[in-house]
Amino acid sequence: MDIEKSLDEELLESINDERGKYSSDFLSEIRLELLFRGYKEVNGVWKKLDRDAAVAELGVVVKGLIDRLDAIEKRGGAATRVVDPKFLNRAFAIWGHFVVANLILGLFFGLVALIFE
Repeated sequence: MDIEKSLDEELLESINDERGKYSSDFLSEIRLELLFRGYKEVNGVWKKLDRDAAVAELGVVVKGLIDRLDAIEKRGGAATRVVDPKFLNRAFAIWGHFVVANLILGLFFGLVALIFE
């Protein structure tokens, strides 16, 4: 338990002291991890919550994530035909990706061959 506590303290120090040095994706992952461990950000500083408050805070986070998933499903999921339920749409989407990838690679290798000829 002491190891976990020291890891929590080290993580809190790094996140509170070096906030501008991390990308937003990394910070959101750290925030979620801290919420799972029972911490909450109050006025820019992370503080340990008691068990009931931590469970309530996680309930709010989970509800928010479920709402985001519902919004994605309502607008039709991913905006690509690769995951379309119809076979032909999926097949042509994959074939189109294949053709574009081959064109890009062909141009690259063609330019390299032209330069080093």
